[in-house]
Amino acid sequence: MKRTIGGGLLILVLSGVARVGVASLLPSASDGLRFGVGIWAASLLGGALLFFIAPRDALGFTRPAPSALLIALGLSVGLTALFDGARWLTSGQLIPVEWKTMMNAPGALVLALGVIVAAPLFEEAFFRGFLQAGLTPRLGATATIALSSMLFMLAHAPSDAIGALDPLLSGIALGLLRHRTGSLVPGIAFHALGNTQAVALALTL
Repeated sequence: MKRTIGGGLLILVLSGVARVGVASLLPSASDGLRFGVGIWAASLLGGALLFFIAPRDALGFTRPAPSALLIALGLSVGLTALFDGARWLTSGQLIPVEWKTMMNAPGALVLALGVIVAAPLFEEAFFRGFLQAGLTPRLGATATIALSSMLFMLAHAPSDAIGALDPLLSGIALGLLRHRTGSLVPGIAFHALGNTQAVALALTL
């Protein structure tokens, strides 16, 4: 457990520094590009650290049953629709204005690929792979999923209630998927599809 906590803190700190540091090298006017490059920098460094720190069986890149993938994709669509609807009812916007602005500015492709590919792979390997596998034997599945979901929510730096509830409940669903299937693949599919929906809305609305 000490290895999991220590390794987790190391990965969080260094990937956060990479995200901010690399993004700060780019012009401040290119917010979408800065955000996208920051995601790639954090994901690549965090993924490299996981490769050296995490036990191979903890990462859970195993083939799931087709039904698990279908359930994951259905959950992703359902939760995305729920929170998009809640945001629209409370603010009149399906997605945050700043997200729409970044996705319609230079660097949008880098940002889109970052949130659709890099972020789901790294975040699932870290939160539902390394942390969940390392903490469950000591804390139990319920406490571990609750804790990793809280950390997942905080890592997304929510600015409002919907922005907090979305990653929190998504984290719980992702944790349950990992616990029930033993694989990260359904969670990666869930995560990537949810982010793809956000990108598509930002580009079309």
